[in-house]
Amino acid sequence: MVETRNNKRYTQARGRARREALLTAARALLEERAMHEITLPMIAERAAIPTSSTYHFFPDIRVLYKELARNIADEMSLMAPEAIAYERWQDCVSTFLRASAAYFNSDAAARQLLLGPQSASDIKRAACHDDLRFGAVLSSVLESFYHLPQMKDPVLTCFYAVQIADTFFSLSVLEDGIITKQMLDQAIIGSTSYLANYLPPLLEMRHSPTITSEARKTVSLIASSRSRADSTIAVA
Repeated sequence: MVETRNNKRYTQARGRARREALLTAARALLEERAMHEITLPMIAERAAIPTSSTYHFFPDIRVLYKELARNIADEMSLMAPEAIAYERWQDCVSTFLRASAAYFNSDAAARQLLLGPQSASDIKRAACHDDLRFGAVLSSVLESFYHLPQMKDPVLTCFYAVQIADTFFSLSVLEDGIITKQMLDQAIIGSTSYLANYLPPLLEMRHSPTITSEARKTVSLIASSRSRADSTIAVA
């Protein structure tokens, strides 16, 4: 009985390791090639896993891309502006979007899966639409620093603001392959203009910002993501 349980644990651990290896291999290939050039056998070869075993984990490449898109979205949801007191909420939103652009410009896999023209809608939806995660993060950040007015659904409102920015990001990726400074500026204008329908020009700041656990855990990543992409955005 004990031996059977141990064998089962080993099999499960080996399966998780292989699944993770396939996702890692796919992400590496997306840094090198366009989505339409990549096949499941190519991913299996990069991961050093038999193709026949690969189909056990991912019956087709779209299923793999969906899971990888979710993983990338998990990483991005850990990003938020630095924990400093912005006098204007517009500056807080601007920093949030700049962090997102920095991440995309430093990660070709993220650009292709979440913004790229070759990525199917169900892949993009798997990354963020299913749980409105980015709207929840932005809403949490704003709530941490400001006394917000009553809104029917602040998470959904913030999610729409992020989607407006993503539209400009996607256009920029389509036209230039990255998010340019010009399109980042347009994304900020679009998102803040939309939020201005729900937020007054000035919000009362909290005397002691109530940083939520969700917002707090994101702070450490903003500096690295910004530094990785500053040079890219600056010359774009």
